[in-house]
This record gives sequence, C-alpha cells and structure tokens, in this order.
Amino acid sequence: MRLIILISVLTATSAVAQTPPQPTPAKLESGLSGQWTGTLTYRDYQSDKMVDLPMRADYRALDDGATVINIATFDDGPKAGNVIITTVELFNLKTGTVDNVAFRRGRPQDKETDKTSVAAYTDDQHWTLQFDHDGMDGKLKAHIRSIETRDGDTLTIEEDVVPLVGPKKDWKMRNITKLTRAVAKAP
Repeated sequence: MRLIILISVLTATSAVAQTPPQPTPAKLESGLSGQWTGTLTYRDYQSDKMVDLPMRADYRALDDGATVINIATFDDGPKAGNVIITTVELFNLKTGTVDNVAFRRGRPQDKETDKTSVAAYTDDQHWTLQFDHDGMDGKLKAHIRSIETRDGDTLTIEEDVVPLVGPKKDWKMRNITKLTRAVAKAP
C-alpha cells in the first residue's frame, strides 16, 4: 500500500515539475512577426460614432527577446491618405512593464509605459495580454487598458478608457483592431 502511495506522489510531483512556465508577454508578442490585415474601428470624438478603416500591421521581433516593432498603416480618407504609425516596444522582463514609443508624421512622439501581464494562456497561438497605463483620452486624464487576444491566425486588440477625474464612470471602448495573419504568396 505504501508503495502505491509513494508512486502516486512521485508521479504527481513529476507531472507538476514538467509543466513548462508561462511565457512572458515579450515572448508571446514576438510570435506576431509577419504581416496582418484587417480593420481598425475607432470612436470619433466629435460625433461619438464608431468609424471603420482598413488597416495593415507589420510586426517584427528583434533578436534581443525584448523588442517588438509594429508598423501600422491605415487609410484615413482622401485628404489624409495613408497614415503610418511605427511603434517600438521594449519589454522589461524584470518589472513586468513595456516602454512604447510611437512615431507618426506630423505629430510629436507618443511615449508611455504600460504594466503588462499574461491574462490567459493556452499555447503560443492562443493567449490574451493586458496592458494598463494612465494617460490622456482626448483632453481628459484617463486609465487606459488594452486587451490583446490572439486566437490562432486572428488578433484582436481592444482599447478601453475610464476617466480618472470627475464622477465614476464605466469603461468605454476607445478603439478595436481586428486582424488576420496575411498568408505569404508563393513566387
């Protein structure tokens, strides 16, 4: 009887010890390398209506295991034409944060530091990351939360905001990006 109990304990301990650790947000984002296409839907602050724009995102993970570059391109209509936003993310694996710097023609650099975490993880193709920081939403100070969900070859990024001043309010969607991994065409 003792032998059966000992074998059961050793088997359970061995199974727990063999469970791989959950990957970092940097590792999961690095798996996005390549081209993605889809739609950016954002809240127009003048009309408070949602606007859809076709978009493309090109992700590239650098060999340092901490840097991911995203070049997002969307058509903002006949007057503005293509808008290109290049974002460089540098993940700090010790603090659980990511420093972001976004560049867009005609605008100052946008810098922020997000607290980041793995909200859900099944495997390297199925996960959810959460990014949080305090910043500006239009002209108001706000808490900004971004939920990034990968489900195989689809990627959804929803950004929500809640004001930091004034009466307590519910989270409000700021924008949502829905992308599908572009399939490379044979030459």
